[in-house]
Amino acid sequence: MRWAHARGYVFGELRSFGDDDRPGPNELPREGATTIDLGAGWRFGPAAELRVVVHNAGNTERYAGADDIADLAPGRSVTVMLSGTRMLRR
Repeated sequence: MRWAHARGYVFGELRSFGDDDRPGPNELPREGATTIDLGAGWRFGPAAELRVVVHNAGNTERYAGADDIADLAPGRSVTVMLSGTRMLRR
């Protein structure tokens, strides 16, 4: 889902993984999980933009993979980015 305006935008992404109840030879049965990522950005003109992204906003505990040595995936994280360009005058 995404909404955009002339200067800003908001987005969300929903991911759902089903139960893995038929694991392969080097895998373990894993429960399914649903995660959501949210983000927004704002342009301060042609040369600067601020972005904020929240990964796994619900802090869902899940494994990073189905193999038997997989660790838990990272929980909630927040990324803040400020990007800009230098405007050259001629």
